[in-house]
Amino acid sequence: MMSIAGVLAVTVVEAKNLSEEIDLCNPWVQLILDMDHNYQATKTINGDSNPKFDTKFTFNVQGHEKLKVKVWDEDLFNKDILVRRSINSSKFKLNFILINV
Repeated sequence: MMSIAGVLAVTVVEAKNLSEEIDLCNPWVQLILDMDHNYQATKTINGDSNPKFDTKFTFNVQGHEKLKVKVWDEDLFNKDILVRRSINSSKFKLNFILINV
């Protein structure tokens, strides 16, 4: 049985300057906790290169995971990754982390 070290609370606030093209993007954010491949995601914000998500998530953590943050652009026929970051659990302050991408 897996022991829980704490709860990681993540708020995805916003992203800025995701696209410099005339085409606006349709971004959404995916958060992946790598130990058990547990993931959660925001809703897609259509037509906005500076989206505001203001979405909260919680994860049970053991204390040695990495949190992977991916920002995707969703189109009718495909998804393109715009931003990819990984945060080591040594950077976590359990029960709170704020992410601006």
